[in-house]
Amino acid sequence: TLVISTRVMADFYDIVTREFARPLPAVVAGRALADLAGLAVVQVDHDLVAAAADAAERHDLEIRDALAVEAAATAGCGRLLTEALPHGTVLRGLLVEDPVNWEECR
Repeated sequence: TLVISTRVMADFYDIVTREFARPLPAVVAGRALADLAGLAVVQVDHDLVAAAADAAERHDLEIRDALAVEAAATAGCGRLLTEALPHGTVLRGLLVEDPVNWEECR
């Protein structure tokens, strides 16, 4: 099952509408968000942020990376796909895999 957090959805929207060399129009990005909402979505709430703050301190992570870890752990995932953390790291029982190294992830 693919899982996404509301935080990652917001990051996605910012990146595709502001950071791409040819940004997507808001209406197109909005449709993509609607498609992403069809995945299992982890809501970022106070408890998740508090857990992420603890994880950030414990593992020397940025809070945004710790939020991704905690969202995946909360959802019961075994793997976390991200470019932000070192490939092969294990955090909270999650194997971190860099999608840029997708062939290694299989």
